[in-house]
Amino acid sequence: RDADFLAQRADVLGVELDCSTYSLARRGKVGSSMPQRLRSRKHPWGLPGLKPADQNRVQSSNYQTRAVFRRIKASIQRGASGYLENPIGSILWHLVRRAFSRELARGQAAFIETDMCCYGTSFMKPTRLLIWCSDPGSINLPRCHMRNGICGNSGRCHEQLSSSTSCKGLSERGQWKTKLGQVYPKRFVSKLLSQFCRLPRSMRTPGSRHTTSTL
Repeated sequence: RDADFLAQRADVLGVELDCSTYSLARRGKVGSSMPQRLRSRKHPWGLPGLKPADQNRVQSSNYQTRAVFRRIKASIQRGASGYLENPIGSILWHLVRRAFSRELARGQAAFIETDMCCYGTSFMKPTRLLIWCSDPGSINLPRCHMRNGICGNSGRCHEQLSSSTSCKGLSERGQWKTKLGQVYPKRFVSKLLSQFCRLPRSMRTPGSRHTTSTL
C-alpha cells in the first residue's frame, strides 16, 4: 500500500526490480549445489518442473513483476516519468517488451543502455532501462568503449561477476559477486535522476511538486 501511495504521487518513479530469478548467471546443472536456471526465453514466467522452493521464489517474483507493471502503466497514463532497470541479459526484458508494446510503439517509453563501469565500478555490468516521460529520447547515459578487452573508463580489465566457464563467483565477504553488483553507484543514480529533474515543467505531472520515489 505504501508503494502504491508513493507511485501514485511521484513525478519520477524509479523501479529497481530484483533480477535474481531472471538472471542468466544461474548456470548450475540440475542436482548441483550451484544456482540453477529458473526461467527461459520460452518460459519467462518460470520453467516447468521447478523444485517447490524455487517455484515459490518464482511465484513471489512474478507477483512483484505484475504489480510493478501496473504501477508503471499508471505512471505513464498520469503523464509522469520514470525508469525500470535490470541487467541487459535479464529474461525480464522479454516480459517488458510484451507488456509495454503499445507504449513503446507510441513513443511514450523507450529503452536505453549503459554500463556501470562508467560510474566508477570495477565491473562492466551492461544495464538496460525502460524510460518513460514526455521525451524519452532526451534521457542519455554513457556506454563503455572497450579496446582489446580493456575498459574505456579505468584503463584496466573489467572485474568478472559471472562466467559461463567458471563458478568462481564468490567474493571475499562470502556473497555472490552478482549480488554485490546489484548495488548501483551514486554517480549513476545522480546522472539519471538529474536528467528527469531538468525536464521542463510542462513535461511533468500537471499541478504536482517534483517528487521522486524508488520502489
